[in-house]
Amino acid sequence: IQATSADGNVSKAFIMPPIHFKLRNPADVVKGWDDTDPDKTKGPWTSVGVGKTKRIVKLVIPGCTPEMAGLLELAPTPGSQAFLSIANQTIAGETTNFDITGTAAAQEAGAKITVREKANNGNTSGPLNVHVFDPVTMSLGVYHIRDSRNANTAFDPKKGADAYEDALNLAYEEQCNITFSLTSSDEIDMRYGNAPPPLPGDPPRPELPRLFNATTGGFPWDIARPAVESEAIGAGGVKIPIFVVNNLDVVADADLVGIVGGNRNEVYLQSMLEPIAAAHEVGHILYLSTAAQGQGNSHDLGTWPPELGFSQFGLMYESYSGLTNWLRRKDWFEANKRAKSR
Repeated sequence: IQATSADGNVSKAFIMPPIHFKLRNPADVVKGWDDTDPDKTKGPWTSVGVGKTKRIVKLVIPGCTPEMAGLLELAPTPGSQAFLSIANQTIAGETTNFDITGTAAAQEAGAKITVREKANNGNTSGPLNVHVFDPVTMSLGVYHIRDSRNANTAFDPKKGADAYEDALNLAYEEQCNITFSLTSSDEIDMRYGNAPPPLPGDPPRPELPRLFNATTGGFPWDIARPAVESEAIGAGGVKIPIFVVNNLDVVADADLVGIVGGNRNEVYLQSMLEPIAAAHEVGHILYLSTAAQGQGNSHDLGTWPPELGFSQFGLMYESYSGLTNWLRRKDWFEANKRAKSR
């Protein structure tokens, strides 16, 4: 880049060092950050909701002097101004923290921010890509199912319904601008498992059908869904119903402790699992992971951002062990799109 004197002549030229968009704090990787594309010329991705401000990104220009900084500015690319605005866009030196506010939802290609020369508006860096999402609110119901006659189905300890609401919002609100609102919860006494037979005079209770058919390998949702939804107050009126069952009866696969119902209508979850498992299963309701489309399965098998650390995986990994809330940027877009239409 070149500095010019008052008479229009070049007074000094600078060789631009590499320019990087980075996270301010590595812990914020789960708040809308994806730099996993092997082609680093495409730039990393972040996300922001319409009417919200994201404060997790910084600009790094190694060796940037005050004189050099005065020749540059952060700016949306042409066509991106309609979707976002930038606060603190004056470059401060080697490190500049800046805020991004969403103003209108962008298509899948997203909006872009670059560093450019003030004198000629020429871009001097690769982009920071930004998904800008409309807000979506999804009603949530959490229903604890146990058999009062069977000591093995007691919850010890039982996780409150609000713990599942919190887990879903931690996973999806910052990354996808989806908010889950707990509108219904209930405790359901159903007959299931190895409960003793009813005693004379016991009131009749509904029975929870087996959730997995060991003979066919299929899920008899047409039997299970009416049985649980008829007992759960308001379950038919929420967009995401979660049924938390102690000793979930899944006889054909001992590792299958959380499952999504037919037509992606509800979640059945073992009570022993941490609430983040509910966020994983809700991901399947929202047609995640998009990475699985090339892998022949329903999960994201990596690679992961280095900020996650050792033995930590994305939310849609194939195991509940080591899950974090991190989602790939294509999953942000897919989740928001599916939530809008649900």
